[in-house]
Amino acid sequence: MIAVTLGLTYLGAALCYAASPKAEGTASVQAWMPTGRFRAGGLRSGGILFLGVALGSALAEWPVGEAFLMWTVTGMVAFSLLIIASPLVDRFVPASGALALTIAVLALWL
Repeated sequence: MIAVTLGLTYLGAALCYAASPKAEGTASVQAWMPTGRFRAGGLRSGGILFLGVALGSALAEWPVGEAFLMWTVTGMVAFSLLIIASPLVDRFVPASGALALTIAVLALWL
């Protein structure tokens, strides 16, 4: 279950980062969203949904204090990685997001 928590937290962070107006070069990430003013809101809502599911996964696996600590640390690492890799955002975010989703889904059966 730790892989599910890690993968979903990273995916939520990536979607929230892609919705940020400061994220330069997110055109390829936002291309699959519908056009209009709801694009950033849809990405942000999806990111918050994934972050919430990841928190629920952490709470299901560990005691409350450890779950919040694990989820917070994972979120800090995910957002830090996205900020550091911001020059590569067009290639890095879709590839790493797809990998995180694949790991999270496969970890459910392993």
